[in-house]
Amino acid sequence: MRFIYKIVVVLMVLSFANCMPDSGNQGSIVETEEKVELVSDKVKTVESGVFQISSKASSVIWKGERITGEYHTGTVDIKSGYIDLSESGIQGGEVIFDMTSMKELNPESEEVTIVVMGYLQSERFFNTDKYPNAVLTIKGEKENKLWCDLTVRNIKREILIPYTKSLKNDTLKTSANFKIDRTDWGIDFRSAKNYKDLGMMAIKDSIGFKTAILAVKKVN
Repeated sequence: MRFIYKIVVVLMVLSFANCMPDSGNQGSIVETEEKVELVSDKVKTVESGVFQISSKASSVIWKGERITGEYHTGTVDIKSGYIDLSESGIQGGEVIFDMTSMKELNPESEEVTIVVMGYLQSERFFNTDKYPNAVLTIKGEKENKLWCDLTVRNIKREILIPYTKSLKNDTLKTSANFKIDRTDWGIDFRSAKNYKDLGMMAIKDSIGFKTAILAVKKVN
């Protein structure tokens, strides 16, 4: 009888021991969960928020060409703007361009520059007296392209802009190289598409833009 009792006690002890969780494994699981949670919080803090565009640290270069290959290039200032960044990418924003600030880079001569800028600022092109600003409204991104509305001369058209971005600490940098068809915004001066027999006087419909934008995260 005493022998049977000892066997029952031993079996109870072994059964109780097998029900106990392994303390070492439990500790490592808790630690892993904490690490995942911390990383997730860090991503949300760093990669989301509103970034204010620095006009002085950003640049926009334009390029217009004749049908003969001659071209003029210059700059236009960013008046103000912001970029709304989420974990999935750029989800919104706005860039306001000061069209009255247009300048020519590497001018052929002062006389030629006066003529070129006179054309660009007149009603034949951007009519900057009446429409001093152009606005790029960012609606989101699709496959490394910004989905935007570009408003020029009070005419709004949807465009897709291929771009790249990099984020370091609280500084966001984006760059893009793209072209627009000026006739979509009613700028058809010397357009071979809309006017025939212009010959060498024709101006290409496409206007190229190269942008480098720096934006800093807004502090709430």
